[in-house]
Amino acid sequence: MNPDSHSSIVKELTPEEASKFIENKPIESFTLLDVRQPNEYKQSHIPGSILIPLSELPDRISELDNQIPVITYCRSGKRSYAAAVFLKDSGFLDVYSIKGGMNSWNGLEAEGDYELGLSLIPSLDAIEDIVSLSWAMEDGAYRFYTGCADIINDTKIKEAFIQLSRFEVKHKDDVISFCKMADIDEDKIQETARSRFSDIMESGVSISETLQSIKKSSLLHINILEWSMQLEINAVDLYMKMHRLTEDEEARKLLDRIIADEKAHLKRIGDLLDKITKN
Repeated sequence: MNPDSHSSIVKELTPEEASKFIENKPIESFTLLDVRQPNEYKQSHIPGSILIPLSELPDRISELDNQIPVITYCRSGKRSYAAAVFLKDSGFLDVYSIKGGMNSWNGLEAEGDYELGLSLIPSLDAIEDIVSLSWAMEDGAYRFYTGCADIINDTKIKEAFIQLSRFEVKHKDDVISFCKMADIDEDKIQETARSRFSDIMESGVSISETLQSIKKSSLLHINILEWSMQLEINAVDLYMKMHRLTEDEEARKLLDRIIADEKAHLKRIGDLLDKITKN
């Protein structure tokens, strides 16, 4: 297949254009498709993206909605362009490829296997499972930020983490408010969260193991901020996947609010890291 012969039917987006496209549209209104191999995805991927390696795309094309825009990406843009052409030729109406792929991407990046966090949920068709995991992750994030505040010496950074822990309390309250609105037993939700997800925070990783790793590290404050940024972006990644996989409209609205807040937390932590590394 000669890519040049298809240049008129598949538009390439610059990383900046793709980033704006993603930011300005509801999660459910487009598909972000990573066509690399699983190991590449694990190392780094755009938050909320679906993983279908190019070699598997012909057999898994039915997993994609051909009625909404699809943005493909890979390492350099070659595989994603081929995937976009294949999708276009297969009847997809609106297909784009990110020019330069992850080599050129300068936006947020998550880490970990596609199933990280999602594997904790036995059934995303059950709204109670989504709500339980959401509450557990927010509770875990609260305990993580509180634990970080206890080992931080810098007054400004300590106060920032205390504030972040308070935001997580608000998120837990948001989940409980959702329970009341959706007529879900909030006590059962918290009981399930504590019994099944007691040591899990937002990115689906262990709170205690992460805190132990941080305590042993040098450059304590920088490492805490870097860990926190990675955990927050992985949280955004997980919540976006949960959003895409649930059909419950109210659950999507709850996840929308949490995602927006997590992005704000990410920026706050990034600003702190920027100040520290400049000193």
